[in-house]
Amino acid sequence: MLEQIKQIIEQVSSKEAGAQGMSSELTSSVVQATGGSIVSGLKESITNGNFSQLTDLFQGSGNIASNGAVTSIVSNLVGTLSSKLGIDSGVANNFAGSVVPQIIGMVVTKAKDSNLSMTDLMGSLAGGSGSSGLLDSLGGLGLDQNKDGKVGLDDAVSALKGFFK
Repeated sequence: MLEQIKQIIEQVSSKEAGAQGMSSELTSSVVQATGGSIVSGLKESITNGNFSQLTDLFQGSGNIASNGAVTSIVSNLVGTLSSKLGIDSGVANNFAGSVVPQIIGMVVTKAKDSNLSMTDLMGSLAGGSGSSGLLDSLGGLGLDQNKDGKVGLDDAVSALKGFFK
């Protein structure tokens, strides 16, 4: 599943970057920023206790683009593309508003087709069972809570410890 998620992110992001007129030099940075924003946005939803937003996504409830978790991811990606990569904010907004719902929709469909639970999917994203996850392959995004050089479910648990006190 992890490899499929990475492929979805790469395919959709690359195609849309070209359609938005972004230079080929920016494409890999845009793909990495897109994947990083999606993963960190999902993690942020969990950390902030927005479980209903994620549940709605993975149950297919409502419009993906208007889901609170998705709108947050889009907003963060626009900021990253504009501030860190120097992409015009209008182009960044069009790009993020298009690719994030597409990618999440495709991931949700793949998860349903594979009979994965939301827990399994988040484990794939984080690299559960000692495997390298999408977070690791996207550079960790500074999420290595226990500083062991890997980003995994133990890091997510560490990040969430204070939330459930």
